[in-house]
Amino acid sequence: NSKVRAQALLGWTPSPGTAFYAGYNDDLNYDTQHPFTGQIVPGLRRNTRTFFLKFSYLIRKGF
Repeated sequence: NSKVRAQALLGWTPSPGTAFYAGYNDDLNYDTQHPFTGQIVPGLRRNTRTFFLKFSYLIRKGF
């Protein structure tokens, strides 16, 4: 079994203390075994796919 992974991350900082992130992760196997027959199936088979968003904001307390 061979694994193939693809990942992407985009970040944007519109102002200091504020950030937005968007990400993607894909995990695939190449030439996997069929779960019922046990035969080798050529090609890629997806294991997981993940999307995420993150927002960060700094709250400042002035004295």
